Amino acid sequence: MVERAEAKPTAVPARAGGLFLKLSGIPGDVKTALFKLEDKWIKINSSLTNFEHKVNRNYYDKATTNKTFLKIRDANATYLKIRDANFLSVGGEAANSQKLGGLTPDAFVQGRGGIVSGAVASITPAEQTLVGDGSVRVTVSSSSTPGAAAGFTLTLYNSTSGILPAVQLTDGQPSAVNLQPGRNQLLAITGAVHEVQFQLFPNQQAGFNNVVSILIGLEPSGAVGQMLIGLL
Repeated sequence: MVERAEAKPTAVPARAGGLFLKLSGIPGDVKTALFKLEDKWIKINSSLTNFEHKVNRNYYDKATTNKTFLKIRDANATYLKIRDANFLSVGGEAANSQKLGGLTPDAFVQGRGGIVSGAVASITPAEQTLVGDGSVRVTVSSSSTPGAAAGFTLTLYNSTSGILPAVQLTDGQPSAVNLQPGRNQLLAITGAVHEVQFQLFPNQQAGFNNVVSILIGLEPSGAVGQMLIGLL
């Protein structure tokens, strides 16, 4: 009876034509009980068939689910877990947000200009370029005079075609200088430690439209220089 019910799940067939057991010769009460049992099997089979149709329409089978959704083990291997993530809170500020290339804002020039730096590890009698750009270059060399302590010589090369007015500050003592085109030997000083500054004025006729500040530090073990260039 079960096999017949499964073969025809959507309709209850009539009890005729050899589709069911022959019940002739079976007492009436047994026959009635068998009919009831048969009806129950047909109803159960029909209900299971309807349920199967609903499941197929509303749920994925295993193969489709595996193709459609990411598995937990694959997600764990691919994505960072929330407990392991280190997110910046709302309104928070990263520790290096005020830096560029690891440098703080005071390492940069604001506006139109630039900074050129240089150093000489050992000062020799031969001139060595300490700091400079395309228009102005400062060299340093060692100097000595008979009977005097060793000292330093600073030379500035003016690559423009005109005179560049400047103010020179040597160990706190200011003086005015006019830098001629070409080589200008600025000073020869003796002693162990010195600080020299130059402030160069623009000369539009010479094509020099910059304001240049040069700071130089001198000591027996070497020299350092830094040039701040402001563009007009």
